[in-house]
Amino acid sequence: MSLEPVLEATENGLEGKSERERNSRLFQSLELVLAMAEKRLNDHNNPDEKKQAWARILIQTVKAYGDLYKLQDLERLQQQIDEINERIKG
Repeated sequence: MSLEPVLEATENGLEGKSERERNSRLFQSLELVLAMAEKRLNDHNNPDEKKQAWARILIQTVKAYGDLYKLQDLERLQQQIDEINERIKG
């Protein structure tokens, strides 16, 4: 399984999309990478060097997933703050 078509489709598919759609597509891509890394880590035929490389990919992917989730949460909180400020003013 190659990630190149997935990444290319993700990059091309993000133009003109809303923030929510872009984030959703990014989450899907990260989930694919996580699944691939887990599969490669559990492959008993892979030498330790390759498993170590896939472990690094897994760690970075989890970090990116967490960062994206945190960004989404911060945007949601900012939206709630803006709504509260509008209620106070209005």
